[in-house]
Order: sequence, then structure tokens, then C-alpha cells
Amino acid sequence: MALGDEVWEPAEMDELSSPLPVDGVEVDVRATFSGAGFFVSKNNLNPSVRFFDDRVEIKVMKMSTVRYEDLESVDLKTGWLTNNIGLTARGSKRAVTANLRSADDVPRVLRFLEARGAPLSSRAREHLAG
Repeated sequence: MALGDEVWEPAEMDELSSPLPVDGVEVDVRATFSGAGFFVSKNNLNPSVRFFDDRVEIKVMKMSTVRYEDLESVDLKTGWLTNNIGLTARGSKRAVTANLRSADDVPRVLRFLEARGAPLSSRAREHLAG
């Protein structure tokens, strides 16, 4: 099997309810990014996003952990093969972004984050409103 020929199963986002399993729920992503302005790190070889009851962990070059209560904003940018959910923590100059593999996971993730008190951007709220 050539690189890129893998068959990806959709994320088990229906598991995003409380309480989550102790080892969290992983979301299937194409890539993850971290940075601000022109200084951006990217991971499309082994990206990872895992949700827990109290935090989210995103692996770009290294694992970043953000507690939901520390989120300043959750943004959304969509396009062709792009379902980017960006998380910015309070006091941070950089955002961590996950490009979700499935567009179907976008509203589930946004609702999950909103239910935990994360402030959604107007773009994210408009997406949920349909």
C-alpha cells in the first residue's frame, strides 16, 4: 500500500459525551498546526487530537494541552479538504489548529467545546446555526 492510500474510518465522535473514557476520545485529523503569523509548525505525518473531560491534547511537533476553562477562543475555517478548528488559550500569542478529516465531525466538536464553556467565534457559531 502506497503512502496516502490508507483507508480512514470516521472519528467516533458520538462518544463525545460525559464522562469521556479515561484515555479520552481521539478525532481523526489530516494535519495539525501551531503558530502565530508567519511562524507556523505543521504535522501531517502523525498528528493527534484527543478530547478528555477537562482538556484537549493536540500533537503538532510536541503535545500541547489546553484545559477548556483556559480557552480564549475557538475558531473555524472551512474550504476544500479544510475543516480547521483553531484553539487559542488565554494569554497565548499562538493558536493550535486541527484540520479534521471529516466535515461531519466539525459540528460535534464545536458543540462539545461549547458545552464545556469554550467561547466560539462568530464563524463557528454561524456554522452550528446552519
